[in-house]
Amino acid sequence: MSSRLSVYPMAERRLRPIYDWLDSGNNKKALQEAEKVLKKQPTLLCAKVLKCLALLRLGKENESMEQLEDIRKKCPTEETTLQLMTVCYREVHKPDLICQVYESANQKDPGNEEILTNLFLSYVRVGDFKKQQTTAMMLYKVKQKNLYYFWIIISILIQTTDKLSDLMPYFVTSPSSGQYNKASVADNSKSVVLRLAEKMVEKHVTEKKMESDQEVLIYVIILEMQGRLKEALDVINGELGNKLEITTTINKRIDLLIKMEEWAEANELLKSVLMDDIDAWNYILLYLDTVFHLGKGQDINLDDENSSFYKAKEFLCQLMKENLSSKIRKRGPYLAQLEFYSRMVDSEQLGDKISDDIVECMLDFIKEFGTKESCLHDLRPYLYLPPFLKFLPPLSKLALLKKHDELPQTRGQMNLCILNFEMSRVFGIRENFMAEEKLRFVNKMLKHFIHCLQFNSDLPSTETRSNDRYLLLAIHALYELWVDTEQSNYLFEAIVLSHYALYHSPSNSQFKILLVKFYHLLGGSKGAHNAYISLDLKHMQLDTLGYLHVFPLLANAEYTHAKTVLYCTLKFFTNNFKESADHITFAYKYDALTKIPEFIHIREKLNYSTHYRQATLERMLLDIFLAQSHSATIQIVREMTPIDKIEWSLLQDNRDFSVLWDIEADSRRLCNSTAIQITYLQEIVFLRLRSLLLQLCAACLQLGSCESETFQDTDNGYDSEGSNISSNYFMLKSSLHKLTLELENNLRTLQTNVPNHISSRYIAGPPDSRLLMIVQCNYFDPILNELKFILSLLPGEHSDKEKAHSHLDATQLFFKEFFSIISNELVKCDNTASKNLVIQMCALFVELISFSCIIAGVCESILKKYKQWLTKKNKKKKETVQKLLDFPNDYDWRADVVLKFINAISSFTKNLELVLRTEEKNWKEKNMKIGEMTVLYNIDDEKEVSSLKKMSQLANDNFNLSYSGSINNITSVLKQKLKYIGCHKV
Repeated sequence: MSSRLSVYPMAERRLRPIYDWLDSGNNKKALQEAEKVLKKQPTLLCAKVLKCLALLRLGKENESMEQLEDIRKKCPTEETTLQLMTVCYREVHKPDLICQVYESANQKDPGNEEILTNLFLSYVRVGDFKKQQTTAMMLYKVKQKNLYYFWIIISILIQTTDKLSDLMPYFVTSPSSGQYNKASVADNSKSVVLRLAEKMVEKHVTEKKMESDQEVLIYVIILEMQGRLKEALDVINGELGNKLEITTTINKRIDLLIKMEEWAEANELLKSVLMDDIDAWNYILLYLDTVFHLGKGQDINLDDENSSFYKAKEFLCQLMKENLSSKIRKRGPYLAQLEFYSRMVDSEQLGDKISDDIVECMLDFIKEFGTKESCLHDLRPYLYLPPFLKFLPPLSKLALLKKHDELPQTRGQMNLCILNFEMSRVFGIRENFMAEEKLRFVNKMLKHFIHCLQFNSDLPSTETRSNDRYLLLAIHALYELWVDTEQSNYLFEAIVLSHYALYHSPSNSQFKILLVKFYHLLGGSKGAHNAYISLDLKHMQLDTLGYLHVFPLLANAEYTHAKTVLYCTLKFFTNNFKESADHITFAYKYDALTKIPEFIHIREKLNYSTHYRQATLERMLLDIFLAQSHSATIQIVREMTPIDKIEWSLLQDNRDFSVLWDIEADSRRLCNSTAIQITYLQEIVFLRLRSLLLQLCAACLQLGSCESETFQDTDNGYDSEGSNISSNYFMLKSSLHKLTLELENNLRTLQTNVPNHISSRYIAGPPDSRLLMIVQCNYFDPILNELKFILSLLPGEHSDKEKAHSHLDATQLFFKEFFSIISNELVKCDNTASKNLVIQMCALFVELISFSCIIAGVCESILKKYKQWLTKKNKKKKETVQKLLDFPNDYDWRADVVLKFINAISSFTKNLELVLRTEEKNWKEKNMKIGEMTVLYNIDDEKEVSSLKKMSQLANDNFNLSYSGSINNITSVLKQKLKYIGCHKV
């Protein structure tokens, strides 16, 4: 910081120690040094800002912001002071205030290039493209640099579309197969703006001021966005095209030719490019696109020399000859032939005629690359082409194993052997086998894994082992058995084998992800969390893979771990806006202008992530539900960042389902988006309900926090009993009533379209949404009853003694039945799945009790203030208190019904706590075995058998710790809630 933020020479010596303390993280010492400097130079603004920064990093945000506001009003123009203020506002995530600082500085010192540059970049941070454009124009008037000129143009381009994703195809220089849309993003009104941008660039071209490749690309993009593709191609082929890199020129030329549907010219260009780079898969796909467009309407005849298909076959053979003559063989030419055959089969159903050619291509590929781990995944798109009976027999001979049960003797044999097993699984050969046969296969894979450990003994622990795939095959087979039989021991064995695999291959993320999934399926949250920590997810992975872990933790009452994961996740999302803004500003500064839309797109993708909204809401609800007193709950809500209105139409599903090894047969493969889409829609419904729940909690607490003066005499309105109501009270009550109706409407819609479970047959599929559990348990029924209960208590409209008693009775009945179900399930649950279900039900019970505690606290607050108002009114009219309180439909019946509500909630809380304490004690005494290994027969290596048994014990310990830990977490919260509700006296 000190090297970056220099000040006036005379003050620099005094300020440097402050910089040094801040850089080293000693903020307390930095604050002391800043105060020393300010005693000597009280007007030194830079020292004041450094003090604010030290206060901010010491956690004194309010004090820091107050002092910064005083400094901002003085409109500083000194660059170091402005930069330091920028640092402060960035750390509190208030980039809009940075704009205000530089706006004031610009008004005080107009024409300052440095201030204008930073003002422009401050608008970049907040995404105000119109003001970016205006500021860039001012900059260009001050200093006529090409960079500033093109800042104006790029700001104009970004304004030509409402959805930034529409701009992305124009700014991506590498063309993709199948993307040939020629549609322009600009409508009639915005085409005028594009024309303006074009004229600005043409002026620069005429004056020969074009300097960089980025400027030329922007010119091409402007023409392309207007649909003037021929002119854009002329620019690429002309003198300006010489400023572009060769790769960029080729990519853009191919892209434009394809969009213009100049298939023949694109075909020739792609052939020349492929002769230079025979392994360029993207170009191969584009080349085949051109072939099939040229051959559209023709019969596919591979013997007709005039046919485009014949020419394509000859060209692919030429690529293969080039490949065979090189020292290092490339995969591209082999796969190009398979892709060519695949497209012919899809278009003309020529499978029978060319099946032998396809099998031959596949076998040639396997002979060359069968020892590579990527072989199956390269061939996977083409395995549907030939009849597998023609393909598998020659494949099995490639491993050169004399006997069926013979173990591989070399690493190459091992990889070919694994490939054979993988192919068999992909084709679904073992899918219909009996359970005993599948278990024998698992045992066989385990034996092969142990035998082949010798081939990887020289590898460091940071590398995965090729023999890991044996255990992956075994684990996938065990998961399949669990799905088909619903016997949890098979899943337990899969967990043990995953632990065992990690013991030998600690860096293989496949086993870690499987452990997270499998443990959560059986309720082993501790084991899942350990596996999740070992994954060490970073940055975007917290968004794409976070769904695997954080929400199951909440469902299983692992509150501490859930808080930790939510904190890390939200920290990433919070920092994303700041860091992505840095990337965008650097792109402007260093003339990487064509990258700007990409950076903005990534930022928006994360800002509109559904997982981000879910994590934000769940963190807020968790804090509220775990609050230990009513005053603490009110304080939590007050300190919460205001919830932004969720823009539902912009939300994006960023979950990644492609991380797991894809060796499933088509019937068990997540090859379509149906299951993903269904669970995503369920998550959106669940998010709506949780968002409403949070708003209802806040509305209730705000209503309960109204001062007693809200009931004072005013002329704003009267309730049905003739009592005066203040406008604030009326507004809060009306808001609560509207939110209650909105929740009721959402639940009514949900009841007409009850969500279904997604089949667990997809190992890579998404987990069930928690929406299913809350629907099954009628989670929102008591919440609605309690909301109506509190509305019937409040003075004014909807106040009704009979309804209050009715809603109270309904709430009591629900808790009684829910408690009865939990008690019965605890007695009879005899397997891991049922235990997991009971814990999830108890976690929901805790949330309902927590909400009831909030309602009880709000009721008590309102009654106290209502009583105060009655007392004050009584004194004013010089009447006795008792006379007013004896009025029917007044204080007494409200106090009576609230007392009954508090006693009922306290009773149910106490009962469940006692039951769970007993269950926890019994569980610890039993120290039960959740599962055991059954596939250890015929394993001769005693050392490895011993390791497997240790892993089995580890898994059992994890499950025991998980169940007892979850029960302990629930009982601890219930105990806190007993104290919480016990403090309410009516």
